[in-house]
Amino acid sequence: MTLFRATMRSAAISLPLLFTSPSFAGDGDPAAGKIVFGRCTVCHVAESETNAVGPNLFGIRGRQVAAAEKFEYSPAMRAFAQGGRTWDDVTLTLFIKAPRQTVPGTKMAFAGLKNEADVSNLLAYFESLQK
Repeated sequence: MTLFRATMRSAAISLPLLFTSPSFAGDGDPAAGKIVFGRCTVCHVAESETNAVGPNLFGIRGRQVAAAEKFEYSPAMRAFAQGGRTWDDVTLTLFIKAPRQTVPGTKMAFAGLKNEADVSNLLAYFESLQK
């Protein structure tokens, strides 16, 4: 499958998720998001610049996709990063809700968050890590 086809397939799958109910950090509670992030700590850290099984998520908002230092990303995630894509609220929301649909072939095994409040709270928590 060409990169163009893979990107278009990902967009076709992801667009309905985006338009049905976007969740953005301004709507969430960082303290509640820290609790939601507890589900992510099996593979990720957020308090430092070190990596775990997954890349560190400290400062994830606004960071270029597949750009955590000293982390080996899957070919699918590197392809998703093409063109300088960043982890903005839209991209994070899509990925948090459905990682394997947003980036087919990702190594991330998590099925995604279905609860809108959890997504908003997690984004608010990520925003609090920027400061």
